[in-house]
Amino acid sequence: NEEINNKYNTYWTNFLKNKNVKLINLNLHFFNMLEKNNPKEIILKYYTHGDVHFNKQGHNLIFEMIDKNFQKILK
Repeated sequence: NEEINNKYNTYWTNFLKNKNVKLINLNLHFFNMLEKNNPKEIILKYYTHGDVHFNKQGHNLIFEMIDKNFQKILK
């Protein structure tokens, strides 16, 4: 629905917060991209055609987002 506060995201964010587990919410980055880009373009750029898994470019994006978050933690 292009809403960051959807049922799925809200459930897992609250679940992990209640368990005192730190979360790197990668959904935030994708929802920010949706504000500026066509969803179809994002899917074609980062996902395997006809599949729900990330392609090479998608894996690189995920790595960069996680690495950036870890760098903040380590500083």
